[in-house]
Amino acid sequence: MTNYDVFNGDADGICALQQLWLHTPKESALITGLKREIDLLSRVDASSGDQITVLDVSLEKNRAAPDQVLNTGGSVFYADHHFPGEIPEHQNLDVHIDVTADTCTSLIVNECLQGANARWAVVGAFGDNFDQVAKYLGSSIGLTESELTQLQQLRICLNYNGYGFDLDDLIFHLKVLFQMISPYSNPMDFVVLGEGYGALLAQFQTDMKILVLKHQMPSVRSTYFQINPGQNELLVSWVTTWQKNILIERMRYWWIWVMAVTE
Repeated sequence: MTNYDVFNGDADGICALQQLWLHTPKESALITGLKREIDLLSRVDASSGDQITVLDVSLEKNRAAPDQVLNTGGSVFYADHHFPGEIPEHQNLDVHIDVTADTCTSLIVNECLQGANARWAVVGAFGDNFDQVAKYLGSSIGLTESELTQLQQLRICLNYNGYGFDLDDLIFHLKVLFQMISPYSNPMDFVVLGEGYGALLAQFQTDMKILVLKHQMPSVRSTYFQINPGQNELLVSWVTTWQKNILIERMRYWWIWVMAVTE
């Protein structure tokens, strides 16, 4: 029997998987990809008895793969917050999908585990920009304002690592990053002690010093902004005010392109 863990390589997907690993440690084959890769389930070659965990990956965009796994005698645990389309019914399919506007996969997993590893759920909620929900959950489990601020920065670093046109664009390959995180039951320990966090933060801050944002509107009008390291939240608020379909990609050597695609 083989265990497969299929997860989105952003903060939400990573933190959802971390909660499950801490709850039930196991050996598994990790399957993940760049931030915008959504066909991850097609990479699973399951056999009878295999167990597949799928986290923060659209069921609608991977509809055929679960059927194939189930038909071969495998079992699937599926947690996600994206629109799923038609959800199949099968005795070996355990589905936890919630598409309400104020949740994410890390929060869904947190509910499944009854808060067993809620600190990582806080990071995942921050990762999908549910800041108020993350702060409420964090405060309810005793996190201080200082800790919440550091976990917000952690989410930024985890998300930032996931953008690129190929794996070589990333600061850490996503499997390697998860393996760096997996020993830590408390994300604050990863922040303080983890070998990877310092490198993520240093690269992010270096990039932010000379970050150039370019947005292209229908008139081919372009504007450039300089953002300092302490202004990373400005990037988030500025982008979300567009009410457009925004794609942010981290490119080599400190460049980020932001492209607005009109309807």
